[in-house]
Amino acid sequence: MLLGSVTTDLTIDVVERFNLLADARVLCSRWDWSEKLYAAGFAHALLDPLRLGEAWEKASAPGGVLSQWYEDPESLLYCVYQRASKPPAPRPEAESERGAEARNLNLVPLS
Repeated sequence: MLLGSVTTDLTIDVVERFNLLADARVLCSRWDWSEKLYAAGFAHALLDPLRLGEAWEKASAPGGVLSQWYEDPESLLYCVYQRASKPPAPRPEAESERGAEARNLNLVPLS
């Protein structure tokens, strides 16, 4: 799954150029989205350094999307997810509003 959301990590130039705040209902960082997705049963798909390296090469190649959405490999890591192999362990924030919000996400796989 690819996280294709407006995040606070995007530069103001990108946000303004594409008018990304127009219909945004949730605005948080990639890290915050990561927490929500982990609570919903997803995990980072590019944790393997070799896999992340290959994905980064493609993103930063000529014609890639570098400087618009991913400024470095870590930012790409926080945008690509897969279903977790086992349910996530309960975490303290799972009882918070943030955890409840994550459980209510209606996520649809891309493939």
